[in-house]
Amino acid sequence: MHRSPKATAEDFKFYSGERELRSSRKLGKWPDGAPVGRGFPQPCLKDHYAAAIIEGRKTFEGRPGGGWLTSRGDLIRPGDYVNFQLSQRRRLIVRVISVHRFRTFEEMLKDIGVQNLLPDAELSISNAAELYRTFGNRRGSYRELERQNGVVALQIHPLVTHRM
Repeated sequence: MHRSPKATAEDFKFYSGERELRSSRKLGKWPDGAPVGRGFPQPCLKDHYAAAIIEGRKTFEGRPGGGWLTSRGDLIRPGDYVNFQLSQRRRLIVRVISVHRFRTFEEMLKDIGVQNLLPDAELSISNAAELYRTFGNRRGSYRELERQNGVVALQIHPLVTHRM
């Protein structure tokens, strides 16, 4: 099977999906008729992961549990949306399609698949889990947060696709 070369983050002009979100919120439903859920704050996302989401190669976002995933009083749900913060004050808004909880990164990667979470990484499940554990945020290292809160995989869909 022939695959076209992967685009880099620099190849994309990011369109946040703000206009599409405004339209859906005004109607109270997504284009497929499902109700628009709650919005979740601006977790950071690296540009190359945003590019993979926009391109349709990254269909799940994995994070340690707690934090912004529960900032509205309970766990994020299908139909909700996430407003990711990218570099250079750009944003990417995605719709949450499904939510999956796991005890560890290994369990998440085994169930969801490395390529759905880290599409440009050719890693084993254990190496991909260790990659996740090298990440961190304001709450701490993903290694410690995984132990405290488990992990969550969000199946996501961008509100916009890329324009070259």
